[in-house]
Amino acid sequence: MNIDNIIYGCTWDGVLMWSESKSDTKTEVREWREIQGLGELREKGLRTGSDFYMEYYNGGKLLVLWKLSGKEQENKIQYARISLESRSSGREIWGQVECLDEHTFPVQSYKSFRCVTVSV
Repeated sequence: MNIDNIIYGCTWDGVLMWSESKSDTKTEVREWREIQGLGELREKGLRTGSDFYMEYYNGGKLLVLWKLSGKEQENKIQYARISLESRSSGREIWGQVECLDEHTFPVQSYKSFRCVTVSV
């Protein structure tokens, strides 16, 4: 996902990363850096895969959703709203979890989900 020339992503084991998008270079060389301050999300089971979604949220924030693993978690997702702050003259991005919660779908299980954000 690209916000203000910054590309955001997540590793398979739940580390949120960022990289500057440089469209002025002829070769694509990208340095990825970890978004600091988000260890709490990995402790809550953040993982990528087919049931992971990241979206730009109102005012420069990230909304991250992921499916919990395990048979007893088949109808649940976790989500986090994260505010972002640039530090050290743009060499670091720090995240702060504003909201971390779980949503239970009113069904036994589901195969996938999608996220839509709306600004009013």
